[in-house]
Formats: sequence, structure tokens, C-alpha cells
Amino acid sequence: TDLEDQARLFPKGLTFDKPEQQEKWVRNWLRDKANLSKEDATNFKMKFYPARYSPLLGSVFHRQVMVDLTSDKVIPDAEADVAILEEPEHLNWFHHGGRWTDQFSHVVGIVHTNYLEYSQKDDQRDFLVSAGQPVVTSLLNQITCQFTDVNIKLSGVLMKLPRDKVMNVNGVQPRFLDIGKKVHADLQRPNSKSPFPKGAYFLGKALWAKGYTEFLEAYNELQDRWPGELDLYGSGEDQEAIREAAEKAGAPFTFHEGTDHAGPEIQQYKVFVNPSQSEVLCTATAEALAMGKVCVIAKHTSNEFFEQFSNVYTFSNPQELRERLQKALQEDPKPLSDDERRIL
Repeated sequence: TDLEDQARLFPKGLTFDKPEQQEKWVRNWLRDKANLSKEDATNFKMKFYPARYSPLLGSVFHRQVMVDLTSDKVIPDAEADVAILEEPEHLNWFHHGGRWTDQFSHVVGIVHTNYLEYSQKDDQRDFLVSAGQPVVTSLLNQITCQFTDVNIKLSGVLMKLPRDKVMNVNGVQPRFLDIGKKVHADLQRPNSKSPFPKGAYFLGKALWAKGYTEFLEAYNELQDRWPGELDLYGSGEDQEAIREAAEKAGAPFTFHEGTDHAGPEIQQYKVFVNPSQSEVLCTATAEALAMGKVCVIAKHTSNEFFEQFSNVYTFSNPQELRERLQKALQEDPKPLSDDERRIL
């Protein structure tokens, strides 16, 4: 994407003039943050395609034909076996080249985005987008039918797709699990200082659809029964509007810029609160669980995966949010079992 799009989408101050610069940054991130070895972080090819960000749709779309990968030998015929398309709809909205299924033995699409939820809730979408939901549904079905053999949905909240399976194929980075392991070792040490000097927080991109609307609605209903201070971390297009609305309502929310979820500041919190119902499978919730935190989350189809964990409390209304959050703040989290760590 161009520099204007990068400034809008990437963390503050992070832009790249050339693809080579971005490739270097990605490989360094894989080594330094994802704990890949130097060999694993460099032993694969990385290619970029030109794209633009659509503010209306909140998506990145390519600006030229997605090449027929095998015909121009970007990928040799002998290597064209299995293709995994992360968000196949993004890659194929405007695709008019050959079919991926003709060029690869097997094509798996992994679908992350709940378009219908965003079109209903996000203020950056207009009436035309909301009114066009049936068109979006039809197009998504056609695209995934034509260009994939099977579609993995990260949760059952997504619309029905051709040849789909609900499966969590994502996992958290090992560093989150390492933090959780240390936290519970500290908790079990006699007379040790609590590893959680702070209470509750939320972390998510500053868009209304990411849970901020639900926070304000819950506060407006509870008012003086709201259970204490809440720190919210996130940067994004709706950042100022969200802060202004919270200030006007008198909500006891403290706002912070987006930050590394595994950073030392976040490690001090005991409870992660997430009322969002727009996610397909919330990465931040999984990371918080891995770090040994108690998670208070909405009772919703998108969160069914997390209900199997012992440190999860769910709520269906503001009163239950209040009760679950108070309970979570009063109790220490339980150590993750070996099975829970494996699942994460």
C-alpha cells in the first residue's frame, strides 16, 4: 500500500518506502517477537502485491490482477501443491485471472471477518453498505465457491459458506504462554508479592465495532453501579470520538494508545474485559488467557471456543458484566492446565 494507507493502518510512525524494508521488518518481528529461529525466519520466500485500503469497506484490496501463480512461474508447477488463502475474499473480490483451484492441488480458505456485523455497527460504513448486505453475502458465497476447495471459519458466528468447517487454526505466540507460566509460578510462591498490581483492562483497535459501543452502553445502564476503573488500550480512526463519548457520559475509563499486548505495562493487569460481539475469534482474548489472566467476555457464538477455559467468565447483560467483573477482580486466576496450554 502507499504511504498514506500505511500511516492509516500501521502502528504510529511505522511506514516503508520499499517492499524490501517491509520484508526486513517482518522477518525481524518473526525472530524477535514470535521466537522463530534465525533460520526459520529467513528460510521462506516473501512477495508483495500492490494494494489500496478502502475506508468505506475497511479492507485492503489488490490493485492489479492476482497473477496466475503457476503460469508465470512465480511458483513452479512442482511446488504448486497446497495453497492457504488467508481471507480468500480479500484476494478475490476483483480477481479475474485463473482459478486457484486450477493451479493448486488443494486450496484452503481461512475466513476471519464478520462483514455483516461490521456493516451493521461500524459508523464508518454508510447506509449503502448496510443495504447491500444481501449482495455481500451472495458475492462471498460465489468467491469462496469458485476459488477454494474448503473454507475454515474460526467460529460459528460467520455466515454459512460452501464446504465450510468451524475450526480454530490460529494459536498464540509462545511468549504469551511463557508470561503465563511465570505469573502462576509467582502466585504459588509463599508470601510473594502479587504479579497483578492493576485491575481490569481492555485492548483493541479504536473502532466502535470493536467493543467500545458495548462498554458505553453497559456504563450508561449501570451508572454508579459500574464496578470501578477500567483502562482501555487502542489506537484507530474512532479514537477521539470514543474518548469524547466516554467523557460526556462520565464513564470511569482511562484511555491509552495501542501497545504490545505482551508488554510489561499490560502484564500488571489481572482481568481482561471484552464485550465485543463483532469478532470471529478474538486474538486478544486468547493472548490474555495465555498470559494467565481472568477473562470476562460476552456470551456469544464468537466466544464459544473460550468457554472451555477455567479462567473465563461470560455475561449476557450489563448486570452480569458487573457481577462477573467483581468476582474476577476478587479471585486469583487458576493455573492453565497442560491441555489448555496446548489448545492455545
